Order: sequence, then C-alpha cells, then structure tokens
Amino acid sequence: VLEELCNSLLHHRIKPYYLFQGDKVEGTKHLRCPISKGLKIEEELRCRLSGLAMPQYTIDLPEGGGKVILTKQYIKGFKEGNWLIETPEGELRTYPD
Repeated sequence: VLEELCNSLLHHRIKPYYLFQGDKVEGTKHLRCPISKGLKIEEELRCRLSGLAMPQYTIDLPEGGGKVILTKQYIKGFKEGNWLIETPEGELRTYPD
C-alpha cells in the first residue's frame, strides 16, 4: 500500500517527503507499529521505490526533542525495549519501541 501511495504521489508530481512514526498518544496504540517494524518496512520500500519516491522515515521526539530521521546516523542503539536516538543537536533521547 505504501509503495503504491508513494508512486502515485510522485506520478502526480508530489514528493513523498516524510513517513512519520506514530506519536505515542493515548488511544492510538492500535494505529502504531514499533520502530523495529517501521525500519523493516522502510528497508523493503528502499528496494522497491526510486529515490524520488522514497520518504524519510522520521520520528517527532516527545518533550521538544524535534524531528529526527531514523537512520544509522541518529539511531545509537536499542536496549531493554528502548531506542537510543541522538537529536541533530547531539542530545541523546530514549524512545520505547
């Protein structure tokens, strides 16, 4: 579905820029997938989409952490069910999977 959506957007001259990880908001747990699954989905999309059609898998960190693209540059590890993510300012934040 995401592959078709991204290709369709590009066909209509719309660049799919972000693919956001769902925020941890009460009542939305059934709509979110874990970051680990999101990274697998992104990996599969990279094999199927052109560079122009590929959105950046991004998380909006809570408490003013800002937007961070979920790449090896910013993902610093995974321990005890939590991701260690570095902000562009160099601050380390934890985020539950």
